[in-house]
Amino acid sequence: MTASAGSPEPVDLAAVAREVVEEYRTANRPCEISLSCPGEILVSSHRSVVRRVLSELVDNAITHADRSPRIEITARASPDGTAELVVADDGPGIPARERKILDNGTETQLEHGSGIGLWFVNWAVTQLGGDLSFRENEPTGSVVTVRLYDTEYTS
Repeated sequence: MTASAGSPEPVDLAAVAREVVEEYRTANRPCEISLSCPGEILVSSHRSVVRRVLSELVDNAITHADRSPRIEITARASPDGTAELVVADDGPGIPARERKILDNGTETQLEHGSGIGLWFVNWAVTQLGGDLSFRENEPTGSVVTVRLYDTEYTS
């Protein structure tokens, strides 16, 4: 996370997504992974943090799957000038309790998440000035969307 302390630089979200997909395709991890993105989506951000966020979301989908998961990554520029990284899977989904704790932004001794991965993602996206949202995928699984707002370099 120390990378987010420096000045933001132009980051190609599509290139980062392609790297992460290739990493998981060549790793010895049981999953089917696909990518949908344009040639380039430039945003002002921190490349290493964005890459770690996307890797963590893919790893989370694989780790918590009840079978060999199918993961779809989408990188896109939105009409409102923001950029999005979307990770959709067909696993068991993120429990409502976990989503509630992340939405609240705090943990207690009685109410806490089961791991640090999604907490890292939540914190990193906040550090990048973005938003993180979760929804259920149909018929099963989760869709996690990272929205980045500093997109003066979008193309």
